[in-house]
Amino acid sequence: DGKLYRVTPPPLGGDPKDTRVERVPLDLGHAHGLLWAFDALYVVVGESTPRAPGLYRLRDTDGDDELDQVDLLRELGGSGEHGPHAVVLGPDGESLWIVAGNFTKVPELAASRVPATWGEDELLPHLDDPNGHDPHIKAPGGWICRTDRDGKEFELFAVGLRNCYDAAFGPEGELFTYDSDMEWDIGAPWYRPTRVLHVVSGADYGWRNGSAKWNADWPDTLPSVIDLGAGSPTGVLYGKELRFPEKYERALFCADWAYGQIHCVHLSPRGSSFSGTSEVFARGKPFPVTDLVTGKEGALYVTTGGRRAQSGLYRITWTGDPTATSGADGREELARKATAGAGRTRDRRRRLEEAHCVAQVVGTDGVGARSADDGESEKAALTALACLASDDPFLRCAARIVLERQDLLDESQPEMATLRELDAARAAAATAIARIHTGGPKWREDLLLRLEGVNWTRADVDVRIDWLRVLQLVLVRCAPIDPVARERLAARLVSALEDSPSDSAHDTDDTPTMSTLDPRTNMRRELVRVIAGLDVEAGLEPVLYELERASTQEDAIHAAHALLAQKVGWDVERRKRALLAIDAWRAKAKGGHSLVKFVDAIRERMVKALSDDERAALGALAEAPKTADDAPAPAATPLVHAWTRAELEALFREVAHVPSGANTGSNPASSSSTVASVSSAPPDALALGRTAYTKARCATCHRIEGAGGATGPDLTGVGRRYGRGDLLESLLEPSKVISDQFRDVELVTTDGELHVGRIEREDARTITLRRLPPNEDLIELAKAELEERRPTALSRMPSNLLDVLSADEVKALVAYLLER
Repeated sequence: DGKLYRVTPPPLGGDPKDTRVERVPLDLGHAHGLLWAFDALYVVVGESTPRAPGLYRLRDTDGDDELDQVDLLRELGGSGEHGPHAVVLGPDGESLWIVAGNFTKVPELAASRVPATWGEDELLPHLDDPNGHDPHIKAPGGWICRTDRDGKEFELFAVGLRNCYDAAFGPEGELFTYDSDMEWDIGAPWYRPTRVLHVVSGADYGWRNGSAKWNADWPDTLPSVIDLGAGSPTGVLYGKELRFPEKYERALFCADWAYGQIHCVHLSPRGSSFSGTSEVFARGKPFPVTDLVTGKEGALYVTTGGRRAQSGLYRITWTGDPTATSGADGREELARKATAGAGRTRDRRRRLEEAHCVAQVVGTDGVGARSADDGESEKAALTALACLASDDPFLRCAARIVLERQDLLDESQPEMATLRELDAARAAAATAIARIHTGGPKWREDLLLRLEGVNWTRADVDVRIDWLRVLQLVLVRCAPIDPVARERLAARLVSALEDSPSDSAHDTDDTPTMSTLDPRTNMRRELVRVIAGLDVEAGLEPVLYELERASTQEDAIHAAHALLAQKVGWDVERRKRALLAIDAWRAKAKGGHSLVKFVDAIRERMVKALSDDERAALGALAEAPKTADDAPAPAATPLVHAWTRAELEALFREVAHVPSGANTGSNPASSSSTVASVSSAPPDALALGRTAYTKARCATCHRIEGAGGATGPDLTGVGRRYGRGDLLESLLEPSKVISDQFRDVELVTTDGELHVGRIEREDARTITLRRLPPNEDLIELAKAELEERRPTALSRMPSNLLDVLSADEVKALVAYLLER
């Protein structure tokens, strides 16, 4: 409800009942981030009522220990679950750092470390999310900015994030965050799991909407510290101030709201960055973690709640041997241990980053207007050029950005002699990307000449991936490309694809995600992407063969998607082969909400490209495949009882569950501590619960472990984020809380027509809306004819779904959901 509370916990060992909770008498709105600094409470408001989203400062102006004044320091253009989120104190003790999700516009900037050259940079035809999530959101996506204590001047630090809720400064003041996945993409080749990221100056972490997400191995982005699978990232904390055993004091704690757990990530130096290993530090049922903070006494405080679930405050302490903790005197030594062996490399990267910042203004359209740079030293320039040959992607990234900031890309510049002396194809690739970003078409001929010189068959795999990305950017940003050059490049890439070892055999059902692919599989996908993007006749058959020989659905979808870029070389037989292969994979596809619809979108575009003669020759194969939506509606389920709230509350209380207040404390020494738990239901109850789940038609809109509908929240792990009371509230009042992902939109035209549904596509001129059931037809509306666009207040979910169930079925359904 947006209220703000001040909580004073009892001393360690005290009775939790002695916790003092006081309402702060200020109407602020829904806060996503809180920070006490400079004798004030800084708040990031993430919703639009009652105050606009933005950075606020609350102060006690009369010294009575009560906050009484609210000042808006900076309004931020975005709201909701993907809006502005966190405010973090910088390691200098003077700066504030703001973390914002991908629905938040880049604010007006005083400076930027990120070159304002970002773009979608997608070679293959774009596929919007077919369920209508974020089709209008373009680069640069989520961002992190630095500002001063008064919020006057914002400096853009990094972009290309999806939806980070928090950030933390770790060893040597390095910045880390925990970025979200798009769970609807699971099973698609562009799916990226939740990732712990080392956030560095000027970097673009490659989030793009729909199918455009960047490969983490591309040279214009950076890899993660560690991938943590599906989840909903919230709080992030570095353990330096915790009074825990030593290994936890130099670890990152990352909260996962969706699956009710806290990951502990142990960092190890990797070049000028870090790699990580993880363990589950704490988990519970329900335990929807929203934030983490260290108390003055060294305890870990954890808040839970979100989407109006029951909120709570936990305190986790170490009760073992006090000598196992480092104490205040040992923390500097811990910091040195955490970075041992990497200090010199990290210092080189930081010296390069000092040259990143220039005055810059970025408008609301995301296009930057860079001011004249005051120049960088010759020494910094030479250091940057030398670092382009490094095996460390973070060093290469920092060096490339220096090149983009300075006029050092012309061969006539004396500094370029240093680059020519480097025997490093990766250095040349980084320079090529800098040229594309800053000069684009003017470098076309030079870049094509360099691409002709790449050994596409024998060069190291990582070098070939670098240059394949360069070629993609040339095709996207430097068009048109001479047809003869296209033919020559395609011939060499086809030869490289044929010579590349096949990785078609998989010993496990767990297919690697885009960011954890075997390097050679990764390279084959990039070869397929670029061969199709060159669009020459000789490229069609090799890409079609990759679709037919694919051993995973990710490889198959990638090849099918690539074929959309192939306009030449088709005949009826090849069209038939492509459609049959796609249909075969579609029949067994398994993954997120949008997976099958992505496949359908690819197929639909292929069919649209058919000539009349091809369509006639293909017959039924040219028709859309039958879907679950085409099946006859099931017969109405008879009403059993019109349940009242009181009756349901009584039934829900009978479901086995740890009583309120019986949550067990977490022990940091355990790798899988439990904070709360639900008693395991017997198998017969779970079987009845599955039947009730089907009978109440929950699966029509919701998914569990990849099976079910796609118009409501995924219920996998629902028992880790919601208790019995939360589930009851969601069933009785589904419109009370609607996630941004599932909220319909209302479009009102200038002539008074109202259309309600979900946006599937959007461009500068039109919006394509899929209207509500039962019709679910697509309509296209001109933006010029729209009077108003607003979120609807009503959920698609009826409020009386349980009325078709008996008392035993209601209890079994609750037990079944809590076990998920």
